[in-house]
Amino acid sequence: MEIKQLEAFLAVASLGSFNAAANRLRITQPAISARIRYLETELGVALFDRAVRPVRLTGHGYRVLDYAERMVDMASEMAAIAGDQGKSALRRVSIGLPSAIARDWAPKMVSLLRAEWPEMAVEFRIDRSPILRDMLNDGAIDMALLIGPVVDPGVRCLPLRRYEQVWIAHSASPLAARTTIAELSAHPVITYSKKSFAFVEIENALRLNGVRNYQLSSSDSSEAILSIVKEGLGVGFVLRPAAETDIASGAVRVLTVSDLKIESHVAYYAAYKHDGTRSLGMSVAELASRTQTAPRAAEALVP
Repeated sequence: MEIKQLEAFLAVASLGSFNAAANRLRITQPAISARIRYLETELGVALFDRAVRPVRLTGHGYRVLDYAERMVDMASEMAAIAGDQGKSALRRVSIGLPSAIARDWAPKMVSLLRAEWPEMAVEFRIDRSPILRDMLNDGAIDMALLIGPVVDPGVRCLPLRRYEQVWIAHSASPLAARTTIAELSAHPVITYSKKSFAFVEIENALRLNGVRNYQLSSSDSSEAILSIVKEGLGVGFVLRPAAETDIASGAVRVLTVSDLKIESHVAYYAAYKHDGTRSLGMSVAELASRTQTAPRAAEALVP
């Protein structure tokens, strides 16, 4: 019996899929199947019911689960004590970053990881939050920074920080620095995707304030929103880190909409899948969360 077989068993048990487990462990699906098959042969029992989707543990599988978790945990602790952590299992970590905060967090994560595990390589996946959330659940990435807290089953999240959302306009826009809903709605508005907190809140706020004629557009890309605003083609609502460089350079300026009440900050969390064992994603999320000076909220876990 080998630890890698137990890790494969735990990954399939957590994700309900041989393919997702292969993505998490960064090996092929046939390799995952072989490890499970060897483990079942050694134990003399079937651990998974493969006739259903998602695959699920058999009665024997449930009885083995607790022992497998403890054995893998002990192996991880042994490796850490021996000083091998960072030389084998911690060779590479995959981190999901939303484009709005990638400029802020990519260099920060490289710096943190290099200080903690000098031999660690990092792979960033930059995408929309819903896509990163799916990738995390599928085991394609180890950890993701997401607006939260995230309430997906088996996902834990640790608080990072709150980011300000700001209205921005071209430096030569006729809008005053302090404007109103009526004045704002006379201009095209662009923010994040239709399913984002920003889009939904803006649309609801406009309707609640009796504004019927407005042009509210969306984009998955902070860079695209900023480009449109800098061309003078509309007013944007973005996370401040995404616009900080352009604000500092004077390419865009910040507006205050005095009579439009929407949430001015969003909270980001370091999210990772938890299957009962200490994972790479957990370690990296804890590292990121420890660096933040904001008060720590309770860790969120949905069973």
